Amino acid sequence: MVTPTGVKQTKWWYYAKSVEFTWDKQEAADKVEYKVCKVSNGKTFAKDSVAYPSQQFSVSKVKNNVMYTVQMRVHDQWGWSGWSKKAYLFTQPMVNAKKTKVKGNKLTVTWGKIKGATSYTVYVSTKEKKGYKKLATVKSSKSSVTLKKLKGKKFSPKKNYYVYVVANKKVGKTTYTSGKHYSYKVKGARGQLRWTFD
Repeated sequence: MVTPTGVKQTKWWYYAKSVEFTWDKQEAADKVEYKVCKVSNGKTFAKDSVAYPSQQFSVSKVKNNVMYTVQMRVHDQWGWSGWSKKAYLFTQPMVNAKKTKVKGNKLTVTWGKIKGATSYTVYVSTKEKKGYKKLATVKSSKSSVTLKKLKGKKFSPKKNYYVYVVANKKVGKTTYTSGKHYSYKVKGARGQLRWTFD
């Protein structure tokens, strides 16, 4: 029996406090089991086994400021496989609406920290659905960044900009990310949260 591969987070629903994750399907299995643990204390938060070929799972009542790990294993006529490599589960950082703004031709982006993250990456575009550019990656000790230009042009308080922040967790040579679930629209000192569902 081959140990499951490709275990990863697919979506973290911030307000519903629910996380979804998936894995690479395998043949000849009749059951698949997962266990989600808190990183802070290693204790099991959720555990369940379902009939194969379920591929996407959801765990509710997670806390947005807490990082978790998930592992999976599969069962067949010879018994259970070993547990997969740990994958990390955590929410996308929320942009701070009051502190994210364009002022003096500079864009300042501020967000809430994710406990356990090792860095944050900031993306900006002039369009809601496309054209995002990675403008900064900062250490986990930071929760804001001031940006001077987008595609060689200074920021204007009269234009619309779309911003999102991704949290990263580096473990060895592997980097896990929160992914993108929403963007933030900002014009001057006004902002608006926009769910993108992608």
